[in-house]
Amino acid sequence: EGSMDEKSGMNFSEYVNQHRIEYIKELLHSSAAEKYTLVSLAELSGFASKSSFNATFKKITGLTPSEYKKQQQIND
Repeated sequence: EGSMDEKSGMNFSEYVNQHRIEYIKELLHSSAAEKYTLVSLAELSGFASKSSFNATFKKITGLTPSEYKKQQQIND
């Protein structure tokens, strides 16, 4: 894939996935988090598979989605 953004060094897929993960993180901080499973949130944000979502989430945040969710519950 070609370079999309020379400033960030991200290609298009990385750019889109970054925004998808940020969207999920916002949802996890909202009341919507209680209504949806992590897989549902992944599907809502455009991930086609659970494994792709988990791998991308961990790559971007350093945590698995469930680790991140637990950490947010502790901090809230």
